[in-house]
Amino acid sequence: MARCAKPVIEEREKGNAVGMATYRVLNPHGDVVDTKDIDSAGDAHAWFVDSKADNSELGWRMEVRSDNGWAFFDDSEGSAD
Repeated sequence: MARCAKPVIEEREKGNAVGMATYRVLNPHGDVVDTKDIDSAGDAHAWFVDSKADNSELGWRMEVRSDNGWAFFDDSEGSAD
């Protein structure tokens, strides 16, 4: 019976497994309020929505770490609630 090779997970410089990205949430004043390593863009968006204290406040944004620093990912558009 042949044995299956055990998958190897490569590590990035920051310690994240390949496939994970580091995201951060900034409030309307530009302060970083939270940072998290997340597997998928969909999960990152859900985390962003949950991280905002007031969904009607404009100016919240989310960034993702890239090779060149931080890049825009999403922002709050406010709501009519």
